[in-house]
Amino acid sequence: MEKKSEDAITEVDPATLLPNPYQVRRPSDAFDPSFDQLVESVRKTGLIELPIVRETKNGLQIAAGHRRVAACIKAGLKSIKCILRRLTDEQMAEVMLEENLKRKTLNPIEEARGYANFRDHFRWSEEKIAGRFQVTRDIVAQRLRLLTFQEEIQHMVAQDQLTASHAEAISTAPSSKQLELAQTVIDKKLTVKETAEIARHLVYQEKANRQALENIASRLESFDSRLADLDQKTARNQELLTWFEFQQHFWAWKAQSCGQNVNGFCRGVHWTSEPSDWIQRLKGIVRIEKLEDGNWHVQACSRVCAHCSSYERPAKPVSPRPMRKKPIITQV
Repeated sequence: MEKKSEDAITEVDPATLLPNPYQVRRPSDAFDPSFDQLVESVRKTGLIELPIVRETKNGLQIAAGHRRVAACIKAGLKSIKCILRRLTDEQMAEVMLEENLKRKTLNPIEEARGYANFRDHFRWSEEKIAGRFQVTRDIVAQRLRLLTFQEEIQHMVAQDQLTASHAEAISTAPSSKQLELAQTVIDKKLTVKETAEIARHLVYQEKANRQALENIASRLESFDSRLADLDQKTARNQELLTWFEFQQHFWAWKAQSCGQNVNGFCRGVHWTSEPSDWIQRLKGIVRIEKLEDGNWHVQACSRVCAHCSSYERPAKPVSPRPMRKKPIITQV
């Protein structure tokens, strides 16, 4: 924003200045490592570029130059010169964001907060924001999407541990898996393409698990209905082979031989946190326990396996081929 003819120079105690109401840096955000260098520069040479402030009924507000004002306070200065300018709220947001974009001092999350100010407070469209700050509409849209991600992932982006593109790929994974995936990306330095592929696999895996659980639940409801019918017939002293015993015997082979059965529990169906609702629903029917991998697994038994369509045939051991015996040739 260009300097106005009515600008004035004022001298003020930096500690009394109020923050810009549209400031994109939060109190919990850390300054970049060069902040200490700025403090030392202020001690030696003072301010080279003056902060811009406006007058309000509560005192002077900083329009631009929060970092310089903070450096003056840390340097122990009790009086600094500032440019006093008449600014509207919308102009306050513009001055703050324009200067920081020009200086390239904002991380993607802070940049996103700046764009959100114009969208939420002044009803600017993404096209108008992009045109005003000379960026593409796709960049504006991407930055705004960052603010919808989990707080921990936003923090990783702000700390430059993840790029905005990595964060977008991670956001497509199931919400319960996103933080784990984010840490894997950081630890293994995965590319955006690799991250997106893992996210797609996690979505597929969760969908398969959910469908299996829904299948089991619907079958169990049918099972309860048949048991109720069985109780009525037993009450009338009818002799019959109980359906339950038949089912338990008939599907025992499946529970015992499935490749997903490890030490009596199904490794194909699991929960990352305690499924208290399922534990109550299946109480007395099947067991659900937390195993050494940290996940909760359902018991691999005939009652469950009878209604599961995800049977995995175990690999057959390869038998060695018998050696052909050479024919015995006798001389005549």
